[in-house]
Amino acid sequence: MPIPGITIIEATAGGAPPDNRQENKIGLITTHPTLRGLFLLGAATDVAATFGVNPQITAVQLNGGPLLNGAVYFAATIDATNVAAHIDDLILQLGTGSVSMIGIDADATAAMVAAVNAKLILLENAKEDYEIIYRYRKAFEAALGTVAYTQATGSVTIPLAGHPFVINDDVLIRGTGALDGRHNITAVVAGVSITIVSVVASGVFAGGTLKEHPEDYFLDMDTEFGLSGSNRANMIGGYTQVNYLGAMLGRYAAIPVNTSPIDRRLGSMAGVVVDTEMSKAALDYADGARFISFLHPRKGDTRVFPTNDLTLFPTADKVTSMPSRRELNKAKRIVYFYGDLLLGSDQYDRDTQGAKAAAMFLATGSDANPGGLKAMVEANEITAFDVSLVWVGIGSFTASLAITDRNRIKQELVNITINPPV
Repeated sequence: MPIPGITIIEATAGGAPPDNRQENKIGLITTHPTLRGLFLLGAATDVAATFGVNPQITAVQLNGGPLLNGAVYFAATIDATNVAAHIDDLILQLGTGSVSMIGIDADATAAMVAAVNAKLILLENAKEDYEIIYRYRKAFEAALGTVAYTQATGSVTIPLAGHPFVINDDVLIRGTGALDGRHNITAVVAGVSITIVSVVASGVFAGGTLKEHPEDYFLDMDTEFGLSGSNRANMIGGYTQVNYLGAMLGRYAAIPVNTSPIDRRLGSMAGVVVDTEMSKAALDYADGARFISFLHPRKGDTRVFPTNDLTLFPTADKVTSMPSRRELNKAKRIVYFYGDLLLGSDQYDRDTQGAKAAAMFLATGSDANPGGLKAMVEANEITAFDVSLVWVGIGSFTASLAITDRNRIKQELVNITINPPV
């Protein structure tokens, strides 16, 4: 039933028909100062007229391709207390199976990730599987303007309203002349000022900027989320940019499930800018902590590519990349779909031989409903699979599933139980 106050508004402006496969549909949960509700997003949507200038939605469009089909869910706020309810609303309004991947356009917190992890487990138990993309906060950056700074005993104190820094953080100062460079913070007044080592005399800034050093930025990400342990989620660190989340959602919507978004043959990311202060050391921190960022492939090359496709996987987990997760989720959806058809059929005896024949139906489908797991092999999404089935009573069954991807990595699932509808 509809949620009071939430309406679906068609915002597509024509163009190519949408791709109806769940694996290529995305949902973006974001805030808006006035709009509330669920809006359908197509490749030809007039973003400026419908949504205002929203960099995430624009980035989705730019990278989504001609068959982009998704939804934007606008909320007043997104935080740990309500993010699970927003996911429920999005799925309820669209209908189960209408999106696969959901991007959450809010500063991720440990509490938010924990709430979403719990929701994803509940959905998985209900035979619904989704992938998530989070974004980390934007790096702190401030225009120094004409603020006065003071020197004392080899250090300089800089007024910096609202700063998040602590002692031993590093900052980058540019455009000031005498104070330009990387500086270590030796003292802070929380949200008021920072002190750095310097022998520059007291003075007044004539412009310039100060921002968090990228290595500290990714180290903070690792501190906050390095132990989050979700093989269903990417987390993106955009440093000083804000539109990476939408760009990645658009790319995932445009590529097959077995394709990595970092594949250079896909072309560069459209509308994405990389901060020139990003260093190799900073990106190494990001990769080591399983976070996605973006880079230029080489000096002088203006193209932009994502750095990796890793999920926030637990240390001992075999599902470590988003393509692996998407392949596995698609295979599970095939088992659910053909499993429902199977339970509605009286063609299979509820014995060992009948179970073998039923497993063959999951593998290849039938003349009326061809496909099954074999379709993923034929589409070169996986190289092999194995599925077996055991009857549970007369109205249910439990399937065991294993798939092998193109990199010869095997993923196994047991106890996929299909019950009759209630």
